[in-house]
Amino acid sequence: MYDTLRAPPAPGSPMEMICVYVFNTRQRAQYIQTLLTMPSPQTEDRAKTLRELLQTYSRELFPYHERQEEKQSLSMQEIMERELARGPLVVVAEQTPSRKKSKR
Repeated sequence: MYDTLRAPPAPGSPMEMICVYVFNTRQRAQYIQTLLTMPSPQTEDRAKTLRELLQTYSRELFPYHERQEEKQSLSMQEIMERELARGPLVVVAEQTPSRKKSKR
């Protein structure tokens, strides 16, 4: 269905959502195929270069991941700052209730 469309779907339509999903799924499959078919590096220098290339490739292929990580990082930082402003947690031990002796 995705491959047989003659015109782009209307913005906001269910068909557009399906097309975006199919496109993203194919990108992920291509990325995973690239990772799986890549030869292993023989030296540490080549491994470092390969890591850098993969990071660049990943950023180019999935730019929204970086933005999502930034948002998540900012959210976590806000939560931590809010909790830090509340001060330390105070824990008070409860007294154990006294037991009544049972009659036998």
